[in-house]
Amino acid sequence: MLCHNVTQRTFISNNGKAELAQGKTELEQAKIELEKNRQELIEEEEKLKNTKLELNKQATARNIARQLLKQGLDVSIIIENTSLSANELTIIQKEMIDKED
Repeated sequence: MLCHNVTQRTFISNNGKAELAQGKTELEQAKIELEKNRQELIEEEEKLKNTKLELNKQATARNIARQLLKQGLDVSIIIENTSLSANELTIIQKEMIDKED
């Protein structure tokens, strides 16, 4: 009976060690996955910041173009000195005309 109890305890102990080792492996995998997700979030945040900066630049260029158009500056000069295209300036001009009406 004593031998059976010792064998049973050894089995339980070895089984517990195996479960612990498996748990440690799963924890390490989860840590790796978490770090990967963290890096992806950092990259996405950087992309969003860059997009926001670009949108702000475009909005600033449109506002400057509106002011220059109001002052009667030639469209070709505005195109040369801003990041706006002729189509964008046409849209801005149309918006300005619509606001006047």
